[in-house]
Amino acid sequence: NGPLVVQAFLAGDLEIAMTGTEIILQAISKGADIKAIAGGNAASPFFLVARADVPTPKLSQGYPDLMHDLKGKKVGIPARGSQGEQLFVSLLKGAGLSEKDVTMIAIGGPATGYPALAAKQIDFLMNVPPADGFCQVVETCRILVDLRKGEGPESVRSMVGASIPHFAKQEYVEKHPHVIEALRLAVRDANRFVQD
Repeated sequence: NGPLVVQAFLAGDLEIAMTGTEIILQAISKGADIKAIAGGNAASPFFLVARADVPTPKLSQGYPDLMHDLKGKKVGIPARGSQGEQLFVSLLKGAGLSEKDVTMIAIGGPATGYPALAAKQIDFLMNVPPADGFCQVVETCRILVDLRKGEGPESVRSMVGASIPHFAKQEYVEKHPHVIEALRLAVRDANRFVQD
């Protein structure tokens, strides 16, 4: 997850990191000399799902109203301090709620998050694919807010295009311009392949 990636990146164990912009901005605000060097995920891969048996009477009203159905409930997030948590907090704030209105539980990625949801340890889950596939195939949950489709508050929608880019320290960029250029070309070629 993002916080662990940034720790390894800042410790010098990684030369290039691909993680949420929100996570990297925290490091930059504390003095880290980091540059975005190439694209990655343009839109956020996150979505919010509800367990099938959890009532969501405001679902038909859409976001932001449906967020009030989460009051007093347990919500699984990938990790404390992660991009998933920060995006979920943005969803809450966009609906006039705060972190105090829910109980957030760090449950990991889809491999541990979805089972926690299915076992009724949490009521809602903020996560990434393939958790949504599990929901659709097994019909144990339903998507409430899909950030991949531009849903959610303006603060999240405005991040489309820079959700999860590649980053490098300025020192590495200066010493290895050929690597940076090669990565940029590889990302460009991969994007063309996906689009065609």
